[in-house]
Amino acid sequence: MAWIIVPLVFIMLVSSSLSQTTSGIYTGEDGKAQSLFEVYYKGPIFSLQKEKDVLVPFAWLYGAMWFNDPDNITEDKIETLIEKAYTCDEGCKLVELDTYIDNIRPILHRQDVDKATIKKNIELFLDSDVVYYGELPTKLSDYKGLEMALPLHPEVFYVSERFGLYDPFNKNEWEMHRAVDLAPYDRQEGHELYSMIDGVVSGKGYSNDYGYYIIIQSSKHSEFKFRYAHMQRASDLVLGMKLK
Repeated sequence: MAWIIVPLVFIMLVSSSLSQTTSGIYTGEDGKAQSLFEVYYKGPIFSLQKEKDVLVPFAWLYGAMWFNDPDNITEDKIETLIEKAYTCDEGCKLVELDTYIDNIRPILHRQDVDKATIKKNIELFLDSDVVYYGELPTKLSDYKGLEMALPLHPEVFYVSERFGLYDPFNKNEWEMHRAVDLAPYDRQEGHELYSMIDGVVSGKGYSNDYGYYIIIQSSKHSEFKFRYAHMQRASDLVLGMKLK
């Protein structure tokens, strides 16, 4: 794949200390990190899908677990939450989210939390269902023929903030971070940014949220796009330009 050059600087966010629950990462006795989804949630969720043809959203379970003694997660607790998420009166199907919250409130460890708070917390995690299940494919490897390169040389940058829930100002005010932040080791501006895919420039501009940004749309899978944000200045690339 050919590379394109775009001057940029990445904004470095203040990282916070995350518990296993907030980071979604479980560290086993062997010291190896695994996702909580893989360790605890995947088995019960997929078992139900196979048995009842119902797929309970991970976001519902994970968001609710925050109020159900989250430092002591067990498959039994997850299975109990799952049972409250569907009905089999005339074929098995998910209940409405509001109904689900009504069903689980009496069994939660925290009894001081109102319905609106639980719902808001669950909604924070809805993006995680796209990550684990996907709206079209279930994982990146399902995009056949999509080859990706790094946006910077691996010796130049590190991941300063990952996708997921985070507390950017260390105020215990959590929100979804819908991106991966990269920061240069030397903290200098002007590093070259490379296209991660063969594609077309489908968007560019400036916004309060993204600063100077550019969007590259895959030539092979039109629904797949990369947004590069917080660039040092506007890109010289023009809309419709093909990148190889």
